Amino acid sequence: MQLCGALLRDNPDRWGNVLHRLEHADLTKIQQRLPNYPYLDVFRSLQVSIDAFAPNQRNRYLELAVFPEDTFIPEPAIVTFWRMETYDAQNLIDLFVRLSLAQRPSPGRILLHNLQTDYARANCRDLCALQPRSSTPTR
Repeated sequence: MQLCGALLRDNPDRWGNVLHRLEHADLTKIQQRLPNYPYLDVFRSLQVSIDAFAPNQRNRYLELAVFPEDTFIPEPAIVTFWRMETYDAQNLIDLFVRLSLAQRPSPGRILLHNLQTDYARANCRDLCALQPRSSTPTR
């Protein structure tokens, strides 16, 4: 899977590490929130990728759940939403794109695959509390 391959980009000798993390990824919480969800193997790959982040990076990724599905998200909207310095936010966005956790279909915008949005929504601690901070981006 592309997500796991992206984790190995800088450390190609770490296949054993990634395999171990895939085999031991705990999806109990997701299975409780999304019973009978057909893409749990994809979620396992996402979890391994996201678990490699520092807690603040992980939280920022999960916060992308507030943006509508199938929508190009303007980077300035993310910067405003995250309340971060522009350059710090851009570095984090670039990291997500580099690790295949988001796509950049055009300069200055990102897009999450539907499964990535599902994962973020299933794991975001308090999505409702984030809603007032978000604005709806346009295509």
